Amino acid sequence: MEKKEKLFELLNNFFDKVYVISLKRSSDRHALIKERLDGLNYEIFWGFDGRELEYKDMHRQGLYHPNLSKLLKKRKGKPAKNMSRNQIGCALSHVGVYEEIIKNNYSKTLVLEDDPIINFGAADSLEKALQEMPDTWDFLYLGYHGANKNPTTLLKLQKNVLTITSKLVKPFERLRMIDEDVMDGWFAKPYSENLEKAGTYLGTYAYGITPEGAKKILKFQRPVVQEADNVVAELSTYGWIEAYNVKEDVFLPNREIYSTVNNG
Repeated sequence: MEKKEKLFELLNNFFDKVYVISLKRSSDRHALIKERLDGLNYEIFWGFDGRELEYKDMHRQGLYHPNLSKLLKKRKGKPAKNMSRNQIGCALSHVGVYEEIIKNNYSKTLVLEDDPIINFGAADSLEKALQEMPDTWDFLYLGYHGANKNPTTLLKLQKNVLTITSKLVKPFERLRMIDEDVMDGWFAKPYSENLEKAGTYLGTYAYGITPEGAKKILKFQRPVVQEADNVVAELSTYGWIEAYNVKEDVFLPNREIYSTVNNG
């Protein structure tokens, strides 16, 4: 059996629903999707187009909360400004998928964005990873990126210094600004031969999710207050969703295709 055939057979058998998020205006990608995903039983989920969204309408309809979004950015030391309309559109698209999962009670759903690069060579490791999945999982990264994916020595040293500092000031709870449990959540933890407990990762271009996982995310993202991948990263970091990642990426971010999220 060829690697492509094996990979898609694994995904078709494990997930009872596959959504590919795309925009109707992204017609150049539709042929690419059809070609690359031939053999995968997927359905196109037509997402929210940022070009068609207006801030006042989104706020009035309860789709986006600008003040809370700005407050969250400010608390992280970032400029307190609105998410871009394309970022909101992307987040709303993922929210729409979660609502469909809950409505239809899909037990395990694969969600892909419309610019996939597929590592067919990961079929063997994925087969083992899916067998190792616990029954209690909420979220599974099949592709991800970010500084904490392959942490540098400097980043690990920074974490250790912060941990020591946190322990020193722990008796003075009012002075304590650092939560060592959160710092511990920055990095992946060993789980099995082919799986890890997820760290703080970015990217929602390829993941599996359960109805319970969808419900947990919606509690923090209805209305939208953060980018789609940021809210998952934070929930994973704090341990509020049970998130895992495959050790070998099955899907990779496409750096060659113009991003409709960041640029529209």
